[in-house]
Amino acid sequence: MKTETKAPNLFCTVVTCMDGRIQDSVAAYMRDFFQAQWVDTVTEAGPVGLLADGISSVMDSVCRDVSISIEKHGSVGIGVVAHESCAAVAGDVLEQEPLALASAERLRKRFPEMKVIALWVKLDGTIRLLS
Repeated sequence: MKTETKAPNLFCTVVTCMDGRIQDSVAAYMRDFFQAQWVDTVTEAGPVGLLADGISSVMDSVCRDVSISIEKHGSVGIGVVAHESCAAVAGDVLEQEPLALASAERLRKRFPEMKVIALWVKLDGTIRLLS
């Protein structure tokens, strides 16, 4: 049986925190934003803190996974997520927004052909586009 989809793009990619409280709302937002059926998810504890700091081992690992999503799944866009009550990155949206934006910019430089967005996620599922 063939699966039918109304989504014109099958895959998008999100770099997000491992925190399970945000996974469902982030996946739904990404599917809607990129009009995708599936979301490839790359997780780290507090990825915006790690990527913004330019930690090369983390950047290499994340970019390897993102590259696989793009090359093998044809991902059409990338999201990077900061969120409320992150155990790995302290602070509220005012502290985390610059980290999310810097992380998105690093990913744009590595993947210039891709649309990259940054998101702020509250634990109630509310999501705000930062870029």
